[in-house]
Amino acid sequence: MRRTPGSLALFVLPLLLALLAVGLAVPRLAAAFLLLPAHGIVEAAGKGEPVSDAALSRALTAKTAAFRWVSDPKTQSDIGTLHLLAAHRAGTGSPEGIRLLEESVTAIRASLGLSPAQPYAWLQLFQARLALEGPTAAASPLFVQAIRTAPTESHIVLPRLEVGLAVWTFLDAEAVRHLKGQVALAARYHLWPLTEMTKKRHALKLVREALEEDPELLNQFDVIYRRL
Repeated sequence: MRRTPGSLALFVLPLLLALLAVGLAVPRLAAAFLLLPAHGIVEAAGKGEPVSDAALSRALTAKTAAFRWVSDPKTQSDIGTLHLLAAHRAGTGSPEGIRLLEESVTAIRASLGLSPAQPYAWLQLFQARLALEGPTAAASPLFVQAIRTAPTESHIVLPRLEVGLAVWTFLDAEAVRHLKGQVALAARYHLWPLTEMTKKRHALKLVREALEEDPELLNQFDVIYRRL
């Protein structure tokens, strides 16, 4: 039976769509396969769990290979995180550490260029800049962005405070204002860890100023602080 142009189109079009779908799926499947060696390593290292140098190297190789297939902002951000971790292991003042920090900054900036709404990536960029340049007010906008992109996400409040309270005397006025907002938020949900962090970072003045509008909460903070 002779096919008409219309019937041929009905046959070819689904085939083309199927081939297109396969073509689009292949890079993601390849990236997912390449990421298998990195599974859990970035998360474990980020939590401070012990991760060997070999595991870090495998994860970095896997993430870099996967990014060649799919330009995913999370993968690129993880590459920056792994470089940052490796830099601290190498010593941030050593030539190798400085090289790794620079690569970390490059990777995280690339990730944020793909997707700016990544609070943890902004925080990592802030940390990498601090390690490269020392604590100066010039990096304050990065810390502000780390807060603005997700001001009330509880899982990142404490990591932001851990970094912010360590360098708060070097932050500009806007960054300090945002930091105080994080202190007030943490006091409602994580008062004990906040108090321990305050003592560790010698940030009592800032924290008490952040809580002075809530006398009851400030009193609870003071009671815990005196016990430490």
